[in-house]
Amino acid sequence: MSYRIVYKPSRLYLRDLIHLETQCFPDEQMDKMAFSGIMDNEFWVSLSGSRVNGYGYLKITPELAWIVRVGVANKQRNKGIGARLMDAMLKRCEELERNNIILYVRQDNPAALHLYRKFDFDVAEESYQYIIEKDWFDGHRDCINEQELTVSPVVDVPEQMMPVFSDQWSNLSDLHDPPKTHVFVFLHETIGSIGYCRLNPEFPGCFPFELDTPMSMLSSALRALEPYLSRNHTKLKLTFADPMVAKACETLGFELNYRLYKMSRTSPDILCRDP
Repeated sequence: MSYRIVYKPSRLYLRDLIHLETQCFPDEQMDKMAFSGIMDNEFWVSLSGSRVNGYGYLKITPELAWIVRVGVANKQRNKGIGARLMDAMLKRCEELERNNIILYVRQDNPAALHLYRKFDFDVAEESYQYIIEKDWFDGHRDCINEQELTVSPVVDVPEQMMPVFSDQWSNLSDLHDPPKTHVFVFLHETIGSIGYCRLNPEFPGCFPFELDTPMSMLSSALRALEPYLSRNHTKLKLTFADPMVAKACETLGFELNYRLYKMSRTSPDILCRDP
């Protein structure tokens, strides 16, 4: 069976893409609106005839490129489709002169790890995802804490109080698009800015989630976010790289969902040409 890779595919494939997303990422699905928003950007599909059997999504920032999604239909795996999608995305990075490329992968996904290492990606850091059940918010809504924080939309934060975003999140302010996506800065009345997060209420989750001294401030930060959470969900997922936030999550009794690797590739010289 022959496969072809199509860049910026027609929306006629939207239904098939949503079905494939459900199969590939059952716990972290993008919805129809999300797909509609990215298909006109750096997005590829793999087709056999008119059937979608894979897709890839690349996000471009001023400093780097981020491979956000690589999905292949269960029955079409181990046929080189994922490698062909990766090859197409890396060639695009080369065209755009983005030599710093990152992606995230679950540590318990050996097939994906093998694919990414084939393209010279190496582990740069370990990340975590923890789950906070709605019951926790119900039980802590009225708690009083000397370290009480507030959250401010990033567009309302004075320049002198703005946190320093990492290169990966240099465009974070541009992602503030309520009610779909909120970018918040955590503010303490005496210290000032002590962190930031991007909240997607319908995911539902926060990524990134950065917080100074999380052992004393995580509970207050979560309570400050609670009014912005969707009432349609019973849990919130926090994804982050700071092991101290992980320790604070453990102390509060939150469940570890999974561990992630952040992988990076900085050399543009070698692309895999034999998928």
